[in-house]
Amino acid sequence: MTLWAVAAVALAVVFATGTAAAADKKPPPLPPLDVEMPDDFPRTAVGRVNNRVGGFCTGTLVDDRVVLTAAHCLWNPRTRSWAPPNALHFLAGYERGRSADDAPVVRYFIPERRRETGERGGPHLDWALLTLARDIGGRLPTIPLEDARRRLPVAAGAGLPVVQAAYRQDRAHALSIEGRCGLFRAAASDVLLTHDCAGTHGASGAPLLARTPGGYRVVAIAIAIAQHDGKRIGIAIPAGTIDLSEAN
Repeated sequence: MTLWAVAAVALAVVFATGTAAAADKKPPPLPPLDVEMPDDFPRTAVGRVNNRVGGFCTGTLVDDRVVLTAAHCLWNPRTRSWAPPNALHFLAGYERGRSADDAPVVRYFIPERRRETGERGGPHLDWALLTLARDIGGRLPTIPLEDARRRLPVAAGAGLPVVQAAYRQDRAHALSIEGRCGLFRAAASDVLLTHDCAGTHGASGAPLLARTPGGYRVVAIAIAIAQHDGKRIGIAIPAGTIDLSEAN
């Protein structure tokens, strides 16, 4: 099975929102978390995307009013329709009932082909840009996107070191930071990547961050976990395929 096919199957076992049913009833133990991160880690730029109809995902403040997350977080499997913008709320730097700032969503963009096909849209289109009701990036950090595909090692098994920041189902009220994982090329696709960061409900849309001389950059977002040759593989969309101008 090609990586593209694996990714398509992955959407059936997605670790997306709290309302999505995973094929794995008992997910494997998740790796330990890093408890110390550099002072410059932009923790409050990552937040929870809450859906009024149930469930949550992870989102990243990538501009003053724009949050990047996974498109399937906005899909309602019960009504088989996209959630209205007013059902969504972003809590920046959410931690145990408090957030650094928050704002409702007034509109969002999903790639047209994905919007038309709903949950069956191509996994490479599984991204969404949420426009908030007001600027919150004026006093909170934002994290730019960077196309890091050219920096990915070509050697088999070699990856780009990344940090994943996510609201996982096992720690829904605190940001989980995993700093010991890697981002890899997908042999059968130039519009998808793989990663070995932990995946579970809530982590969909989580940024995979690379540290650069200019600070952290979003190089991909996590969208699903698939089984391939008996192993769990994380599927990610490279940031270079996401068009921020669509949020305007």
